[in-house]
Amino acid sequence: MSEAHRKRESVIDLAGERKAEPSRPNSPAGPPDEVLVMAAQAGDRNAFEQLVIRYQDRIFNLCHRKLGCREDAFEASQETFLRAYRAIGNFAGQARFYTWLFRIALNCAFSRRKRRTRRRSVIAGSLEHPEGADGAGLQEPVAPGDGPLARVVRHEEGAVIAQAIASLPPLYHDIVLLRDIEGMSYEDIAETLEIPLGSVKSRLHRARLQLRDKLMGYVRED
Repeated sequence: MSEAHRKRESVIDLAGERKAEPSRPNSPAGPPDEVLVMAAQAGDRNAFEQLVIRYQDRIFNLCHRKLGCREDAFEASQETFLRAYRAIGNFAGQARFYTWLFRIALNCAFSRRKRRTRRRSVIAGSLEHPEGADGAGLQEPVAPGDGPLARVVRHEEGAVIAQAIASLPPLYHDIVLLRDIEGMSYEDIAETLEIPLGSVKSRLHRARLQLRDKLMGYVRED
């Protein structure tokens, strides 16, 4: 099954079986999040599945931009909705549902990236000090011409910008993703990251200055 098709499946599996229901674009039609959340808290699994359908593309895209790998993004997205489903009863409405969900997604993506980094460290260590003949097969192949210059040529400005954003410190990376990619308001970002509004604005300003230096003409600060 192709990754594109897998992305279009519902990323939550509440009953142990993945349902191949296509996602739909976000739309103002249908019950508001608050109504669906209350229904889900009352045990209506269909209400929660509607929330999944409403947000699965945005969560996948956020995880993909955070991780840079479609497979990891798919797994992080699935973990996000599973965590949200298990915790929905504790959601008290002090934050908006989607900022609460985005916070879970960022945490899941961060955790997956840490596990991936640890796994690569273990693999690198086993290659440096092999215990047997099987160690050599653990190294990930590197595609020819996959260096920075090749990526610039292949993906042009989009890849250059994505790479620059990915290289930002975590303190700035998430704010740029949420503001400049997801288009979230300063207030929603503050709610998602649980930081003061002033910190959002100051960190975003510093992040954009760093991006300007990294990209040298690819982006401009608004």
